[in-house]
Amino acid sequence: MERCGGAHVPMKFVAREKLMNASLLFPLLIFAWMNSALLHTLQAQQSNTNRISIQTGSVNGKIEILKMNMIELSQQSTRHHTYGKMNATPMTPPATNEYENVVVYLEGQSLKRETQPASSHSQIDQRNAEFFPHVLPVLRGTVVDFINRDNVYHNVFSLSPAKKFNIGRRPTGQAVPVVMDKTGIVQVFCDIHSNMAAYILVLDNDYFTQPNRHGHYSIDRIPPGTYTLKVWHERLASQEQTITISPNSTTSINFVME
Repeated sequence: MERCGGAHVPMKFVAREKLMNASLLFPLLIFAWMNSALLHTLQAQQSNTNRISIQTGSVNGKIEILKMNMIELSQQSTRHHTYGKMNATPMTPPATNEYENVVVYLEGQSLKRETQPASSHSQIDQRNAEFFPHVLPVLRGTVVDFINRDNVYHNVFSLSPAKKFNIGRRPTGQAVPVVMDKTGIVQVFCDIHSNMAAYILVLDNDYFTQPNRHGHYSIDRIPPGTYTLKVWHERLASQEQTITISPNSTTSINFVME
């Protein structure tokens, strides 16, 4: 029994009243929690929007390879063999476009140095006794899968300081993963077919791109600051230029490669 206003009230009625009060309070607590979570989400979205639209900038431009150099590079890139006999899947020889073998990237102390998670994969195929793509930029930590698509055995190896490896000889359809865990240029070969070669650029941040077939490039969502914009090609002189990225603006930089 519990005393209430001078009268004795059975305990079961008191317990029932407390339970009813708690049942009314619980929805109010849930409602308050949902409002708090919603407010936090909206604030995070607004923060991301501000970071992308106001606090970042971009750089774009055009890479031009002189006509004479383009002709010479096209001649040097003639590495095709008998199509249809070597390849497990018939394909047409790709048109040589050296713009797609160019890599444009940023370097700077304020750019976050990242490592790709182990689940991040890129791929290089071996088709018709060639590597595809011929040039592959990746973020440090990326796993590159080498896949033999030909009806003959292939090998992949590298003696580059950034990554030394040898996966041995592999049959058709077999994929071999290799982790690119150090920055630098990794040149890969096949010890069975000496004409086969490819380049992997392992970079410290993900502010990089490759031009399209017309030489146009663009890198977006760059934090404000001063950086070095670099342009790389395996057989042409590398170029670089200091640039300043301002919030919510685009900087245009063109390069002529000789």
